[in-house]
Amino acid sequence: MPKESEQYQLLKSIIDKELQEIDEEISTLDNSDISTLIEFHTRHAIQDAEERRDENEATELEFPYGTSNELKESMNVILLDLEILLQYFYPACYFATVEEQNAYRNDILGMLEQ
Repeated sequence: MPKESEQYQLLKSIIDKELQEIDEEISTLDNSDISTLIEFHTRHAIQDAEERRDENEATELEFPYGTSNELKESMNVILLDLEILLQYFYPACYFATVEEQNAYRNDILGMLEQ
């Protein structure tokens, strides 16, 4: 299988899983009293992911079973960018306008076209 196809499939499976998990969590929670928790969590998660990107450390995204280390390493910068974008998308699901939510989702899905 060509490297580009493997990378695309890995990125697609991670994006699909992460968006599904966010959608499921958002649909089951009341956002009236969790804003402080979400703000704290995402602020620190973004800072952590940005530091790991700057130091070229590994992403903390979950990978499908059997993903090779070689494939993970070849996509590390892309995956760290995705991890950061997902952290911005998460609070937007609670507190942003529908247009802002859609913009983040489109940015994430747009990574598949790069």
